[in-house]
Amino acid sequence: ATVHIPPLTADTPTPGRLRPSGDEWYNATVYREDWFGSCDNSEADDARLRGRFRDVQLVYDKNSTSFPLSNHNPYGFLHEEKSLGKETYLQRTNHVCGFSTIQGFSSCHRMADCFSNYTDLYEWDQCLEDYVHANLHQMHAGMWECSIDWNEELETYKSFLSPHLLSFLGYQLSAAARSSAFDDLITCPSSCDVDTQDFWGSGDVSITDGTSSCDESSSCSSCRCKPWSSTNITTVSDIDKLDDYVVYTYLEEFYSGIYSSGYLSKDFMDENANTTTDDYMQYTFKGLSDAQTALVNKMFLKSIAFPGVWGVMGSGAATNDPIFWVMHQMFDKMVHVLRLSPTYNQMNVTWNNHEGTKGSDWKGTTTPFKGEIFEPYLKNSTLITEYLTNKQLWALLEPGGDSIPYVYDDFTEWGNCAFDPFAGLGTDELLYEITDRFGGLR
Repeated sequence: ATVHIPPLTADTPTPGRLRPSGDEWYNATVYREDWFGSCDNSEADDARLRGRFRDVQLVYDKNSTSFPLSNHNPYGFLHEEKSLGKETYLQRTNHVCGFSTIQGFSSCHRMADCFSNYTDLYEWDQCLEDYVHANLHQMHAGMWECSIDWNEELETYKSFLSPHLLSFLGYQLSAAARSSAFDDLITCPSSCDVDTQDFWGSGDVSITDGTSSCDESSSCSSCRCKPWSSTNITTVSDIDKLDDYVVYTYLEEFYSGIYSSGYLSKDFMDENANTTTDDYMQYTFKGLSDAQTALVNKMFLKSIAFPGVWGVMGSGAATNDPIFWVMHQMFDKMVHVLRLSPTYNQMNVTWNNHEGTKGSDWKGTTTPFKGEIFEPYLKNSTLITEYLTNKQLWALLEPGGDSIPYVYDDFTEWGNCAFDPFAGLGTDELLYEITDRFGGLR
């Protein structure tokens, strides 16, 4: 069988096109209401989609009986453990604390670089994860019910705070809210009651002007993440009173992580390798003075210490959003390229994660993958339960075989860049290369 998917990477902002990219990526055709539903959804509408997927419901599994291995939020929905929303419908938005993010999708140039600069299969996969998959989930997760309004922050600091930097930080916010780097800052409930609790609680709206969804006639308590009492932080304004050094200390571990592996981090952050007692910030923001960076740090810490709610795309249950399946087929198509292209399939394709000897050779050691990842097509029950060697993994990745009984019908359309993995081959030669591997297009 042959499969066709549209390209979902681009390099220039082109509103209305299929390829979502640039400052108005959320206006791309794929987000039309008659396609996969809107992404620029407002907090006023609870970040619910417009269009045919508006009434898709989240999976409720209160006692984790139906899906015991999945992440559940404290209310029992399949979601991120620290996202404290109880809306029953699918939510998706590019808004973070009221601010509409503008950082678009990764370009196909970055994808091409991953093919040209890898030394083994693990490194190739890591490159795609960091530079192509990048912020795919955070772009659709957003955050609302926030402690502060980021549009107000942008207006206050407009002399140095750009929408692009704010978008970069916005895509890090849900990751920060669930990061272990802030375990000494915030604590989150392990369970919440759908009937008697909600995010704000009746009458408990001291942080901002949030409203309770509980019945006004009954008592309702708040269920949300808050700073530990030991921090002496009880309101947002308490963070304004903190010394800049204390604020930075809370953030440094997380900043270190996003600087080393965050998408476009080097475009927005600088590293100071020679810190001193007075010049203590190892990570600052490009073009900003230390004083300006300190103001941005306080804004960011406020949003982490009193985090809001985010969409399911920012969780381990992201597959519940139909847009997940549209976006991730592209990576399957890339594996087909790696397997079929004579330009790339002659390189080192062992899964060597450089930790001990796992996956370091062709058939003497095993990879972290079992044959079960190829179900339901794989009929070999022995391989389903066994860890695969690199030789077995490479064989099972063959398009048109028993484990992947299909192939994509186009390998040159990726976005607004020229990437032809079969470059140098004429049409007849290209068809021969493909036919030789899985028996012809059918």
